[in-house]
Amino acid sequence: MVAVDEHDEDELVRRAAAGDRSAFHALYQLHASAVFGYLVNRVGRQKAEDLAAETFAKAYSAIGRYQIRGVPFRAWLFRIAQNLIIGQARKKSATAELLVDVEPTVATAGGADADALNRLEASALLAALRTLPDAHQEVIELRYLQDLNVAEVATILDIGEEAVRALTYRALKGLRRACEPLR
Repeated sequence: MVAVDEHDEDELVRRAAAGDRSAFHALYQLHASAVFGYLVNRVGRQKAEDLAAETFAKAYSAIGRYQIRGVPFRAWLFRIAQNLIIGQARKKSATAELLVDVEPTVATAGGADADALNRLEASALLAALRTLPDAHQEVIELRYLQDLNVAEVATILDIGEEAVRALTYRALKGLRRACEPLR
């Protein structure tokens, strides 16, 4: 993701809302990989491709209604993506199915053995994460895998910042318990 000053991003949003396609394209370039990564971790690579496209299509059609409130634009995009995931889960009424094909992305420590170990550890952590309630998975994904701050997560989940902190605490506590058999 290319770093952009918050004021520059706000200007891109204003221009996009006024119908400037190149401004929206710039916003897409800034946030597409983060939105896709978020979706891959929640629904798997194949479904993420469709949902990412739908996220930006919805964002494009609603950009005129977006209000700049001091929260990064990407939080709005993650909220759209989250709503699409929820909508898909409702349609299929099988939320467990949404997490079947998740492929963890792992940074290699060097060498084939280290790569294999990293993948094994990531798979074990992902398996432990899947045992948590959906809300706990979501907050861990947003806070630590997408590196969003508490205010951004609060906006996405439509809850208060204190609720995000409490949810994060409970989610991490549950993840530690789920990981204990792995030690």
